[in-house]
Amino acid sequence: MESIFEDIYEYEFNSLFKKIKPVIERNAIRIPENDEEKELDEIIGESNLLFDISGTDFSWLRSIDSKYRYWIEVYILKIVEKMLSRKKLWYEEKYYPDNYEKHSIVFCPNGATIESYFLFDITTNEAYRTEYDKIATELKNKNNSVDEINIYIFRDRISRNTLAWLLTGKSDYNENGYINVYSLQDFFDCVFGDAEYTIFEKYANEFHSKCNNILSYKTIIMPNSKTLNSFKKKKMEMLKSIDYKSIAEKGKSGQLSDSDIETVRNNYIDKSMYIAMISDNDFADSFISAEWAYDVYSNAMGDLELTGIVAGYLKSIEQLLYKVTLFHRDQGIKIQ
Repeated sequence: MESIFEDIYEYEFNSLFKKIKPVIERNAIRIPENDEEKELDEIIGESNLLFDISGTDFSWLRSIDSKYRYWIEVYILKIVEKMLSRKKLWYEEKYYPDNYEKHSIVFCPNGATIESYFLFDITTNEAYRTEYDKIATELKNKNNSVDEINIYIFRDRISRNTLAWLLTGKSDYNENGYINVYSLQDFFDCVFGDAEYTIFEKYANEFHSKCNNILSYKTIIMPNSKTLNSFKKKKMEMLKSIDYKSIAEKGKSGQLSDSDIETVRNNYIDKSMYIAMISDNDFADSFISAEWAYDVYSNAMGDLELTGIVAGYLKSIEQLLYKVTLFHRDQGIKIQ
């Protein structure tokens, strides 16, 4: 099914991505190289909260998230306004420049004057509806000249049971249906028809995927100096104790003989050459980086595309072989 609004979706979501991209790109918290010995809280500031169990890194990400939410609200409202204009439906935009900066639209479907807010979300699992009541009180104080206030939150395929207690709760504001909470899909279904939201959702998901690709790359857990040292010691013990014979027997390009395995043990294990794999050499950096990425991904997220991690191991082998050749440079040794 075609939509008369697809050009609006495409243009506004592309504009939103350009606005959001620099915000979410700054979400990754990394320690500058010249400050490697500093702890994270020394760089972004120590928390002054007595019981800050989440830490300063979480607080930083939360501040980024608040900017992300704000721009989402602004651009969804832009999309809705352009759609109303194209359908030649009257509306008036309201702007409240206070501490809780809000935009809304007022329009009159079926003769009733309704003020509609488009918000990222309302937490619906807090006891006694504290967040809902706060927002409801705030919105009621802003405007007493409308017949009804509707809040549309950006939830996908929202269960009606999730919002049922808001719609029927014993609140001074929603008891008489003055302030109601719905999903964004409810607004689309009511004003633009049942099929339109599916088309809008396609563009929304494309925008979400582009943002998520940036976040997925930027939010890889990076170790500080203390964590990295512990990780290197762990990998050193792994290299020392691993069953190399068992690994060789699984090889597809030929098995190592008992004599080969003994050579590995004598030259690599007994002489502690495995320690080089956690040293300050470039091949050691590549190996540790690949091990870190593999452990984070495989333990935290299960099966994933590991091509990038494998490339890290191959780079480590390449750098190691290059280092070995340097040791025998100008010795008349032929390399095949």
